This record gives sequence, C-alpha cells and structure tokens, in this order.
Amino acid sequence: MDYSGWMLLGSLVLTGGQSRRMGKPKEFLPWRGSALLTHVVYALLDCSYPVLVVAREATQVLPPLPTECDVILDREPGAGPLAAIETGLLAMAGSCDFVLVSSCDQPFLDREAVAWMCDRMPPEAMGLVPEFGGHPQPLCAIYRPGILPALQEIRRKGGDRASCLTEIKGVQMISEAAIRDFDPEGRFLQNYNTPEEFARAKAVHHARDGRSDSEGSQEASS
Repeated sequence: MDYSGWMLLGSLVLTGGQSRRMGKPKEFLPWRGSALLTHVVYALLDCSYPVLVVAREATQVLPPLPTECDVILDREPGAGPLAAIETGLLAMAGSCDFVLVSSCDQPFLDREAVAWMCDRMPPEAMGLVPEFGGHPQPLCAIYRPGILPALQEIRRKGGDRASCLTEIKGVQMISEAAIRDFDPEGRFLQNYNTPEEFARAKAVHHARDGRSDSEGSQEASS
C-alpha cells in the first residue's frame, strides 16, 4: 500500500538525553557542515510537517534550527522518552495523520527511508516499528496520534521504556529481513552514543559522500 503520496506525516525529534557517554551534547556534533540536530531537522522537513523538536528544558542550548520547525519543552523533563513522546503527541494534536518519532542522533535517516517506512504502514495499524539486531527500534518509528491514550495508560502503570510502545494494540513491526532488503546495514535506524561510534559513522558517510564536514552542506546553503 503506497501512502507516501497523501498521508499527512509530522515528525518529533527527541533531544532530552544527557549525552553522558558521548561527553558532549550530541545536538552539536558536526555532520555535513552543520550541527547534527540541524541536519536531522532539515532531513525531516524534506518529507514531513510539522517537525517539532522536544527539548529537555528552557535552558537547554540547541544549535541554529530552520524557522519551519518548532521547539517545545518536555512537560516532564528527565522522565524518559515516553514522557517526551507524550509531550510531542499532545502538541501535534489535529495536525497530522501519522507521527514519525526520531532522536537527534540518527544522521542516516532521510526522505527515502521515511518514504519506505510510510509505504509499509498497514491501513489498520496504530504504528509501525522497525525490528533490527533482535530488538525493536521504537525511536525510529511511525505512530498514529491515536496511540496517546494507550501511551498515557502505560505511563500510569509505571512503564517508562520506549519499547513499551510495541505493546500497544495495533502497533506492528517491520521485520529485519525487510529492512535489510532496503538498507543492508540498517543505517537509517542507527544512533550513536560514544565518540568511537560517531567516528565510525562519519567514516561511512565520508566514504559514501566523498566530502568532509569542513565542506559546505546543503543545509548551510539553504
């Protein structure tokens, strides 16, 4: 079923992590001549609207972002990704049919990957979560805003892991085999938590793209 031509898709970008293992805020890591968060937001604006960045608190410093995106504050900072997603879904109410949830450290998530996921959304599904490496990837997934009551019920019962989203009735999975047919390494799903992991991601990007982060990017020239 091809949804990519008409589904109203919005995006949430979560930026509430403390980046402890990275040793510096992930939002500012250099990618294609701009900050990583800036790159992710531009990539999602290329295929969805609105795009909301869910910040931890008003004092959190973020890199320059396009005027087309909005920054909102987590209603319960420090309470984990489910609280941030709840904040985002409440803000998205009535503005779209589906919401892509992502984090700020997924540099390979792009228009093609988002369209590929949208095309696989079953008409009756409440969400579509990739499964890769034996684990669900609920922070690179598409949900209907209608999951909000179920998410709130999970939180009322003490659930705080993002993987709890896969327990909601109607949330379905994309198999690893299907993902590997599209992206053999599943790179669009990957996030990076340490300097070593990010260095490897940059090496892959440079090998693909043939340029360094010191060169200008599409975002910087937009």
